[in-house]
Amino acid sequence: MPVTETAQVVIIGAGIVGHALAWNLAHRGCRDVIILEKEKRIGTGSTAYSAGGVREQFTSEVNIQMSRLSLDILDRFEEEMGQAIDYKRAGYLFLASNEEQAEALRHNVAKQNRLGVKSRLIEPREARERVEALNIDDIVLGAFNDRDGYVDPSSICLGYNARARDLGVQVRTRSRVCEVEIRGERVVAVRLENSDRIACNWVVNATGPYLHDVGKLAGVDVPAHPYRRMLFITEKFALSPRQIPLTVDLATGFYFREESEGVMIGLSDRDEPSSFDTTMDWDYLPTILERALHRIPSIENAQIGKGWAGLYAITPDHHALLGTFPERPNFVIAGGFSGHGIMHSPGVGVALAELILDGKARTVDISSLSPTRVREGKLLVEKNVI
Repeated sequence: MPVTETAQVVIIGAGIVGHALAWNLAHRGCRDVIILEKEKRIGTGSTAYSAGGVREQFTSEVNIQMSRLSLDILDRFEEEMGQAIDYKRAGYLFLASNEEQAEALRHNVAKQNRLGVKSRLIEPREARERVEALNIDDIVLGAFNDRDGYVDPSSICLGYNARARDLGVQVRTRSRVCEVEIRGERVVAVRLENSDRIACNWVVNATGPYLHDVGKLAGVDVPAHPYRRMLFITEKFALSPRQIPLTVDLATGFYFREESEGVMIGLSDRDEPSSFDTTMDWDYLPTILERALHRIPSIENAQIGKGWAGLYAITPDHHALLGTFPERPNFVIAGGFSGHGIMHSPGVGVALAELILDGKARTVDISSLSPTRVREGKLLVEKNVI
């Protein structure tokens, strides 16, 4: 028999973003929180298929500030949350192969420095010292930040999950939301496939690639859509005897880093249309390898062992959508990160908890990330997107 219950906040989506918000709410005393997940386990969507990169090297001020806050939290995560996250501070290395890209790096690093980020420009020889297999014949300049690196996203999600449940947050899997009830302009309840109903004061849409579809249930047009992104991993293979940074070739968008005892390689297919397809397209691998062989020629001796595909929720300006629409003032959008949801989730949890509990985010000003900006024509610019 269907039941009706109540909660102060219902969060749809049990990935890293939903869990970060739930923990921050509970940590501040708002413990009547329910996370709903349509799958049978938490963190099995985009969280599980991320490359795990975390970095301060962005080009827009709001992204830089969100990264600083998030990395501060990740620095303390294991101690405060009791969960190891395999945070490898190997750095991010951006490579410019023409003067236009080099000038952009100079501008970006100067901005990052003004905002307290310790990025720096490096010459090609230093880039090769960090990645001995690197072809620097056409490299003009690099940018490096040794606080950047990569983490295990699933461990972060599990850490937030455990501590949130300790504080009373409920997490329910196999719980697909099929209806969002509206009264006037406000959301008043969600209804599940089994017809159970949860009346609530707030609903948070933290569903990653499903942001647009879940938004339609509440009568709002969320400007984010899913796009497939694939990663390939070599068998045991080393590009350098030292730990290598996550390296991005700005000329092509090709990127790579260590993964276990092999090398992870990736390259976005900008021509692929939006879809929910997460099958592996092995026919695209030669395109990636062509870019890889130019930048790290010795990878021709490696064997590709496995790969996986996940979904980015991409917005028109590659910035997150954080906040509400005026026509749905208690329906919060938390997504559309366009590939940087893992690295920004700790800070987003803080900011959205402040929005819900205090009426405004104060630690980081997220007003420029309002979901209304797209229809208002107030798009932002972020150039460091991979």
